[in-house]
Amino acid sequence: MTQIVCISYIPWRNNPSRSQQLLSHIPDAEVLFFQPSSSYKSGPAVPGRQVLPNITVYTLSASLYLAEARPRAYRKALDFIQRCMDSHGFEEPLLWACTPMVANLMEDLTCRGLVYDCDRIWQELPVNWESNLAYRADLILAASPGLEERLSLCNDNIACIPAGVDFPLFSMVGQTQLPIPADLKPITMRGPIFGYLGPIDARLNLKPVLAAAQTRPDWQFVFIGKYHPRNPLLREAKALPNLHLLGDRPPAVLPDYLNRFDVCFDLIHATDPEDDVIPSRIYAYLLSGKPMVVMHLRYATPLFPDVVHNAETSAEFLQRCGKALREQNHWARGRRKKYGASAAWANRYRDTCDLLDLNGLI
Repeated sequence: MTQIVCISYIPWRNNPSRSQQLLSHIPDAEVLFFQPSSSYKSGPAVPGRQVLPNITVYTLSASLYLAEARPRAYRKALDFIQRCMDSHGFEEPLLWACTPMVANLMEDLTCRGLVYDCDRIWQELPVNWESNLAYRADLILAASPGLEERLSLCNDNIACIPAGVDFPLFSMVGQTQLPIPADLKPITMRGPIFGYLGPIDARLNLKPVLAAAQTRPDWQFVFIGKYHPRNPLLREAKALPNLHLLGDRPPAVLPDYLNRFDVCFDLIHATDPEDDVIPSRIYAYLLSGKPMVVMHLRYATPLFPDVVHNAETSAEFLQRCGKALREQNHWARGRRKKYGASAAWANRYRDTCDLLDLNGLI
């Protein structure tokens, strides 16, 4: 059985992260999954939690993940990780690194191989952390072509494994009679629904939606996901009667909401202009076949330009929303579904396992 130690920057959650998805489907593997604590205050060690028959989750201090973390924090983390490994009989596991912070631990962890699973740009951490980790990695899995090109300067054994979509769940959209969510039903009676699946974090740029909602009060803009109180435009968004923040919902009911969207949309963050990582919700939108309007950065490559309405400005966003709402292109709908189906997590698992096997890591 393959033994894997994963150090993640995202806690284990019901709506799985990319690394969580990939690790859960490596055959004949036992995984120790180390996640950051929800608090920066150090406290008593939390016992391991078995989330799957072959996966146990442990918690590390959140301060360990900061650029200013002290050497003492790394020593404590190494001792804790080693004790967990000993208790599970781990001798020389595969180290699965999801954050450049692992560069400060890898020298003292006895491992038979190192995978760097990179799904974002790390602007807030010292650049030498990531370069050292990438240089030492036996295999790099990059979530986008941009990340692949960026990291190829340090290591040429690299492959692009983008995010995926839960095909069995979202393929139900348009194929099955799904119920209308109670909180969405009265909104559907007020006008066409433009929908977004995902969190509104502090950096999400809401300006295009605010402008469109003010210009077209007959259109209803619906957000399904948690919203961060520090988003500077959140108060203005809550004041608009046709902009609806419905909050987080369990993954199992997301197809019920998506099924009632007339048009799906995506926004951009105040982030690095080189960021070209496609979030999982885009593939869910594609799999539904529904028209989609996507904001993209001025110098970024438009997403699926043959079947997606891309916009760079708020004015273009409004215009593309109208065009998407009028869309009658059944050819585009079918092609969107094919793009979504090709991104099924099952395909991502297979590609990842093939790469691990090819490199002798499983």
